[in-house]
Amino acid sequence: MEFAAAVLGSLYLKRIPGHKSAKLFVAFLWFTVIFELLASYAPLTYFFKLEVFSFVLDTPFETNYWAYNIYFLINYFVYITYVKWQLVSRWQRKLINILLALFLSTSIVNLFTSQVFFEAFSAYTNITGTLVLLFVIGLYYYQLVRSDMVLRIGWLLPFYVTIGAVILHVCLTPFLIYSAYFQSAIHPDFTGAYLIVLKVINLLVYSIYILGFIICRRKKSLY
Repeated sequence: MEFAAAVLGSLYLKRIPGHKSAKLFVAFLWFTVIFELLASYAPLTYFFKLEVFSFVLDTPFETNYWAYNIYFLINYFVYITYVKWQLVSRWQRKLINILLALFLSTSIVNLFTSQVFFEAFSAYTNITGTLVLLFVIGLYYYQLVRSDMVLRIGWLLPFYVTIGAVILHVCLTPFLIYSAYFQSAIHPDFTGAYLIVLKVINLLVYSIYILGFIICRRKKSLY
């Protein structure tokens, strides 16, 4: 689904050269596809005993928590920046720049002053990032309802991106907070529930992105 969304996003940009925010989002989709492939070394080694990556066994890199902790920082930066670029108000953009800088700096400090970097997904990064993202999306929706653009909201690519972003982060963050239990033999039900939710969320979110690219490509809509 991630690959399909990236392909449809590329076709969208080919038909419509696009605003810089659309280019950023499509580039991020391709980055996610490549990242997921590279980060799969951990489950391939752990579950399938793949010899190619056996050198990571019994090292801090045996799991891919470290990689996803970096990815989450990039993820929130891209989503927040994407929505920020949709805002007209200069003071709102300045406020978001300040919040984004504070979020990134404090998240990096948290990663390197705690043991979470190699042991779990950072709860601080995901909770704080989700709150900032929801605040920025709220500003965007408030801007929409106060303008004529709300009358053609179904033609706006940011509408689909923000809906997908809300579902992705609100639904997934509670599971990421308790990621330390993922590999615990005494919590198999939690791990099973997480995998099911992850599949459903990915299917739903990337379907929304694909639908947005298809509709906005036909309408030749940038925003």
